[in-house]
Amino acid sequence: MRHLYLLFAVAMLLAMSATASAQGRSVTVRLQATHHSGIHGTATLTDNGNGTTTVTIHMQGAPENAVEPVMVHHGTCKGTPTTIVYPLNDIVTGNSRTVVRASIQTLTSKSGHLFINVHRSHQDLKDVVACGPLGPPYALPSTGAGGLSQSGNHVPAAGASLIAVLAAACILVWKRRTA
Repeated sequence: MRHLYLLFAVAMLLAMSATASAQGRSVTVRLQATHHSGIHGTATLTDNGNGTTTVTIHMQGAPENAVEPVMVHHGTCKGTPTTIVYPLNDIVTGNSRTVVRASIQTLTSKSGHLFINVHRSHQDLKDVVACGPLGPPYALPSTGAGGLSQSGNHVPAAGASLIAVLAAACILVWKRRTA
């Protein structure tokens, strides 16, 4: 029985370390110019490990001293922007940084259909100057195509936790059979 408790403790430690290892995972989204605006850039989403994600945006091509509203919407870049899902801090002198109360998995899931829109100004919110999808398909960074590139931990924390629990169960079964 003592071995069972020890095995359970080891499995739990492995599961917690797998969850912690997802922290720091990042995804970079290319924000492509729309309507020949010439404004483009990237948004890097970094997992903070506590159910929040830091969204860091760097843009090029905007007029000097431009303040561009930016937000996450449901839908696609090809459609009409729908309701705002996550407002982001304005892009000022080409940069913005916002902590969003959502995991990186939530923001980049295939079923989420989320995208980032960069608007020309607060006075002209209908004029979208750049856009980038947050979900798959992922594009390889070397292709130059739009979309996402991933870096960091490629094993989802939930999958690593499941592996740890299954390994502990196999050890337990093996121990019982050899005893």
